[in-house]
This record gives sequence, structure tokens and C-alpha cells, in this order.
Amino acid sequence: MTAVNLLQLRKEINALMWNFTDPDAFEKTLLELFEKYRTARNPAGTAILLTAHSAELNVPLIVLRELEIALFQTVADHPDAALQLSDRMMTTGAPEIRTIGARILGLAPIGYSNDVFQRIEAWSRMGFDTGELRVFIRSAGSLVRQADSERLLDQARSWVLSNEKKDQELGVETLIFLIEFDGFQNLPVVFSLLEKLLRTGPTTMQPELLELTTKLLDRSPIETSYTIRLILESETPGVMTPRIARKLLTEFTEPSRAAIQKLLRLQSGRA
Repeated sequence: MTAVNLLQLRKEINALMWNFTDPDAFEKTLLELFEKYRTARNPAGTAILLTAHSAELNVPLIVLRELEIALFQTVADHPDAALQLSDRMMTTGAPEIRTIGARILGLAPIGYSNDVFQRIEAWSRMGFDTGELRVFIRSAGSLVRQADSERLLDQARSWVLSNEKKDQELGVETLIFLIEFDGFQNLPVVFSLLEKLLRTGPTTMQPELLELTTKLLDRSPIETSYTIRLILESETPGVMTPRIARKLLTEFTEPSRAAIQKLLRLQSGRA
């Protein structure tokens, strides 16, 4: 594998930015850039690393960092062109192009939050698989989370309350994304939605709900422990609640942990 020449990389990314207002040329040049560096290694010879936004890109972290630095300034200078470019990129068949299109949207200035949110709503219907869904919401939603987290929470609630599994998955991913942001404080709504999902959600969503519960334990361990305890004490705890409670038993706070452990033993005895 050849190493990344930083000076050459910056020249190539600068040339890419010159095509920012020409979606066809930008997409073509971006694909060529990714193809060139897909098998490259970092200058220090370390393993190839990927950002949380780029699970499908398979290029060295330094390439993504330099690309994001350039995009940050270019989007700030040309926000209208950025929206047009992201619109085009999100309709292409290439996953890596959609990933960068979502990231461009997420870099739009605060004043464009309405435009960003409208696109998040529309693009969430594009049939992403679970992995791409996570990349999309984290890439495109950073602006909305910062500017209007309550609006994003309202949308997450709508998705969770939907009867469509894909909507529910998107809702859970959005809730996880929100509670990772220290500026988001409306945890009671998240607990209410978690309770509904644990009681009635499809069991195929257990990994996502386990992650959501774990994130809530990080943010509010006492309230999370108490919530799980109350669900287990109810007549309809659902299938997933005891499963998740067993996996996270050591993470719960007292006195809820002892009560949860006792409830799990009682359930095992009845099984």
C-alpha cells in the first residue's frame, strides 16, 4: 500500500472544491479521489481508520479529515450551492456519494436549519439499510440537533410511534443521536418512548434498544434504572425488557438493581 502524500492530497481536494457548483464534475472527481485512496495507508503506517460518519467509505482517516476541513469552509461560503449539491448526491446510487451528500447537508449554516430539516424528513423515506440510516442521521442531523433539538425530538417521536419498522429504527437512531448531545435535556420524552418500544416494539430492534438504554444509563443512571424497574414491575413488561435488563444488570444503580435482579429471578421461576 502506498502512503498518503498530504501535500498532493490537499491539491486534489482543492481541485475537487473548484467543482462544488458543478454536481456532475464534483461527483465524478470525488469518486476518483476515493478510488485512488481506497487502498492507501496513513503516513505513519497505522491501520486505516474510519470516522463514525463514513462506515462505507474505506479510505484513510486523513483523507476524510482533509475533505471535511475543505467542505466546512466551502459550504459556509456557498450554502445555496451546498443544498443543491447535496440534493443531487442523495439521489445517486453510490453509497459513498450519499454519505458525503449527507455530510455536506450537516455542515450548512444555522440559518439554513429549516432547509436541512425538510431534507432529513424527505430523505428518511429513501429506503436506507440500517447501517446507512445511522450514517445519514448523524451526518445530516448535526446542524438541526444543535439549532433545534426539540424539533428533531418531535420528528423522532413521530417515527417511533409509526407502525412501520423502518420508521421506528430511524426514530431510535435519532433518539440515540440526541442524547449523545450534552445540550439536549428533554430526557423524560425519551424515557417514555423507550418504555413504549420495550413493551411493544419488534424484537428485531433489541440491539438498537440495548444501545439506547445504555446511552441513557450514561446520561441519567438513576432515572434509567428506575424506569427499567417500573416496566419490569408492570403486568406488560414485554419480551425485550427482561433481556436488556439481564445484559445491563451490573450497570443499574441501587436500590433499583436489587429490585430488578429479584424481578428477573421471579420471571425465570415462572418460565
